[in-house]
Amino acid sequence: MAVIEWSNTGASTGIRSISSPIQSSDAVQRSDSVYWIGALDPALRVFDIIFETANGASYNAYLVRGNERVAVIDTVKAEFSDDFFTRLESVARYDEIKYIILIPTPFMHWPDTPCTYLEEGKTLFSGDILAA
Repeated sequence: MAVIEWSNTGASTGIRSISSPIQSSDAVQRSDSVYWIGALDPALRVFDIIFETANGASYNAYLVRGNERVAVIDTVKAEFSDDFFTRLESVARYDEIKYIILIPTPFMHWPDTPCTYLEEGKTLFSGDILAA
C-alpha cells in the first residue's frame, strides 16, 4: 500500500505528498471504517476552468463501512473511473453498497454547499468547500 501524507494545515485537508506511487488497486484506509477510493490527477493544471494548480488535483471519493451498510461518498472524473472501481472493489462488494452520496462542489451550489458528517468517526466529508 502507498504511504500518503495528509495535510491538515489551515482550513485545507487533503493529500500533500505521496512517498510511493499509488497503484490502481490501493484503497487507502483513513480510519477503522473509512477508505479513500478516489484518484490522483497530477497532470491537471486548471481545475473548474478558473483555478490554477501547480501540483494537480485529487478526486476524493470514500467508502464508509458501517455495522450493517456500506456507503460511497462521491466519485471521480470519468477518465479515472477504472482506478475508482478497482479501489472500491478492493474493500467492498457491490451488493453491500446501500447508499451513494454525492456532495456538490461549492462552485455548483455556492454558498449552500452541503457536507456529510460521520458521527462515529468524527469525520467531515466536505467536498471541495475547504480545499479552495
